Amino acid sequence: MLLVLCAFAGASAQNANRKGFFIEAAVGGSVGTPPVGGLSIQDGQLMAHYYGGAMLNLAFGPRFRTGDHTAFDFRISAQANASGLAGAQTLVVKAMPGIRITTGEIFRNMSLYFGANVGGALANRGSSWNVVPADGEVMHWSLFDEDVSGGVGYEVSFGVNVTTHLYAGFVWSAQYMFSQMRNPFDPENLHYGMAAFRLGYRF
Repeated sequence: MLLVLCAFAGASAQNANRKGFFIEAAVGGSVGTPPVGGLSIQDGQLMAHYYGGAMLNLAFGPRFRTGDHTAFDFRISAQANASGLAGAQTLVVKAMPGIRITTGEIFRNMSLYFGANVGGALANRGSSWNVVPADGEVMHWSLFDEDVSGGVGYEVSFGVNVTTHLYAGFVWSAQYMFSQMRNPFDPENLHYGMAAFRLGYRF
């Protein structure tokens, strides 16, 4: 599919940064030290379930051309654990302005890009520990059921502009969150996120 798109791309790759609205989807794995997402009782012991494993990320926002090879964008993203989508306790929402740099054409209207964004992040802090789940039951936090944790979100990405609209690459999307729950069940500052493959489209 990518080869067909390359063959029929008709515009200069330098226009890949021109003004427009973008939407992106990324799939990858968790990195760092995530917070607790739930509790369960197993063989009479209290077990913690951590926010990790396979991760999904959706992002959208406006992009503004600032030069032949540079652009500014404002990214709003939602990141969640794939196995915990039914329980919104895994959700991290970020708003991040940033820059995007695109090279000149390297082959058949294709070019390379690099992006960097820094901004704010919100996530669930974690529930009170005075609630113990029943044996065999996994207790998850509801979305923002108590205090909301704030922090700093950031993202670094690079890849290929396949056409002036479609692009694909890799992204490191992470956050440093203040006062989230983790062992020994006290609030901590936690640094975690995801490394992922991303597809994007600029309208």
